[in-house]
Amino acid sequence: MSLKLTKRDCSVATMADQLSELYQDLLTGSYDCVDRIVLNGNCSVCYSPGGFRSWWRQLHGGSEKELDHAHLMRMAGRFSRRVHGYAKANAIPIIDCGPDDRKHEIAEEHLEKNPSVRGLFMILVARAPATVWEVRRSKQGIIQNLESKRAFINHYSFHIMDPDWGHITFKLAGHPPFGAQIMLNGHEYVACRARINGIPFTKEGNCFTIIDKPADLAKVADTLSDSRTIGRLSQACERWIYSACLCFALDLEEQQRSGFHYQYSVCLYQRRTRPPHRGCSPQREGTPLWPFAGKVSAHRDSPEGNRQSVSKSCVRDGRRLH
Repeated sequence: MSLKLTKRDCSVATMADQLSELYQDLLTGSYDCVDRIVLNGNCSVCYSPGGFRSWWRQLHGGSEKELDHAHLMRMAGRFSRRVHGYAKANAIPIIDCGPDDRKHEIAEEHLEKNPSVRGLFMILVARAPATVWEVRRSKQGIIQNLESKRAFINHYSFHIMDPDWGHITFKLAGHPPFGAQIMLNGHEYVACRARINGIPFTKEGNCFTIIDKPADLAKVADTLSDSRTIGRLSQACERWIYSACLCFALDLEEQQRSGFHYQYSVCLYQRRTRPPHRGCSPQREGTPLWPFAGKVSAHRDSPEGNRQSVSKSCVRDGRRLH
């Protein structure tokens, strides 16, 4: 993944440098860190009528007999029952959220009270728009039309503590084709790598407030802007999305039989320059959007997600510009 500095980025960097100069007596160094990364995950074959029918036939032994509204709704119901059953059996909090609830803050509060959690530690449920399929059959049972539409449905946000990226959120639509969104925090990644490399620090939220070796931390933060980040992102996704998230909709055998696998595209890549400081409360700065989107296709049969393809296009305000 290649990230290029634009005029917009340069002006932001200059502003950050001026702020650093103003408070240079209080600063011990600076680091440039990716703030937030949001990936979209889709099984591309399931987003066209012909592709969805082909995937359904693979799932059901070559038959389309059960491809109707009732069975699509049953898949969504099974997803919900499995999630709730697993959460109850393993004492994992599962919370229904309203449109005004700040779901990430709910998870952060849980982490503050339970700092030693690993893996899946919370599931939040909320309604949001997503692509679903609508099937119309004739009186003779022949499929007359298969049409995709946008509908408000339940989404399940799986909050996971990852050893390399810290707190990751996998948000899956509860109806086929089970569109996904993955949210990662660059500061969490830097903190995890710093611990592994033995770099001492004090961190409050997203801000590193005290750092004994700022140059070493800056080197760790710089690794998020090199081409290997694509491999790290795909590995983090593949580590959890099938075995801890999609498995409630399709068990592992169904995933393999139907050939269901996700391709990932970067829809948001934000960064902010932060100066490590002593004795000052963290100040939020602007978060410019990188004018970049990269598509990552990680093949499940490839070890460590090494087989990847990348395409680039510009993004502005979340819209892809071709």
